Amino acid sequence: MRILWHGVPPEHHTGYGVQTKLFVNELVANGHQVAISSIIAPAPTQTVNGIVTLGCGTRTTCGNDFIRAHYRFIKPHVILSMTDTFVIDLIKFNELPWVPWQVIDSKPLIHCLKKPIDTAKHNIAMSHFGQSVIDTRRAGSTYVPLAYDPSAFYRDDRNAARAWFAREWEMPDLEDRFIVVMNSANMSRPSRKNFAAAFKGFAKYVKEFDNRAILYCHTENTGQQGNGENLLELAKLYGLDQENLIFPNQYNYCMQTYGDDYMRAMYTAADLMLVSSRGEGFCVPVIEAMACGCPVLATDCTALNELVPNTQYLLSDGFWRMVYQDTEQFEVYPESIVDRLNVLRNDSYITGFMHKPDFWQANVKQYEIKTVYKNRLAPLLERIEKGEIDLQTPTTTKEKIQCVENLNDL
Repeated sequence: MRILWHGVPPEHHTGYGVQTKLFVNELVANGHQVAISSIIAPAPTQTVNGIVTLGCGTRTTCGNDFIRAHYRFIKPHVILSMTDTFVIDLIKFNELPWVPWQVIDSKPLIHCLKKPIDTAKHNIAMSHFGQSVIDTRRAGSTYVPLAYDPSAFYRDDRNAARAWFAREWEMPDLEDRFIVVMNSANMSRPSRKNFAAAFKGFAKYVKEFDNRAILYCHTENTGQQGNGENLLELAKLYGLDQENLIFPNQYNYCMQTYGDDYMRAMYTAADLMLVSSRGEGFCVPVIEAMACGCPVLATDCTALNELVPNTQYLLSDGFWRMVYQDTEQFEVYPESIVDRLNVLRNDSYITGFMHKPDFWQANVKQYEIKTVYKNRLAPLLERIEKGEIDLQTPTTTKEKIQCVENLNDL
């Protein structure tokens, strides 16, 4: 099949960029002809390893300006997109064979996703939770989760990883310290990643139970790069001292110089990964961490509770709160983080369980890229190729005509 992939180009070491690289390479390895339609400007047209990336021009329009021209140029059988679909120009995509991954991190279905779901010829759900929400629209959907590369994420030498970070952080006494990591993009205000609950809970844990514990927060810390929160000020608000809170070198982080080797060492060195998010469409760092044998403590909501295999590692003490006028996300209580950290750090059974990496690694094998392709994406493409999923007929029902005409409602 000829496939046009609409998303972040693979040279960008971001979540979506990594997924583009994994899926496009696997598609090509299985005989498909693939070109990439970039959603990031400026992005000049280029060819790498025989795969063409088509630029989106100089305007930041999420690739909408040239998508029809790219379609006429490539003549794909299907356009697969992986980005937030509320940024898509539905008038331009309406008559195209568009099959997007839908990013759903709240319930019920947020208003700005209803029309993209209805306009798509078929929808891909990256989580079972997301598929259940899509199904409320009675729209066609297929579950295809996101993936990771097992050759990049695996259990490394723990002592070596700790020794490396001791030098990186200029802290020579890491051997017996409790290290918790967060890998969360700082790109909204207030943050969906819920840094506030994490910082408040960890500050209280440090004061009450372990004043040598470390929270390593792998993110940009001022909020200036992605309209996020000033995490330095947030730490001051909750009394989380610099001795207990570490950020990466900010220049290296912003320049995307941290590669898979660094991330693998980070997960290997950690005792625990904390995900305090109010909602996640999937959360690739969870499966990367578990692939490295690192336990994950996550909020009991959306896609997270289907990724984390043990209920003792789910934060269920909280409440659903309105985030927009028509949907809710889960707010975990900071005290729940304190209690769970204390249990996981001190309970003899759980502490032993934390250092059994084989358990965590076994639970993410289903998300290895070759497995996801073989079991999930390939069957979907076969259905498309056989015509079982109609990609040619424009959306013509009354509801779907309205969904692409009344764009001011988005």
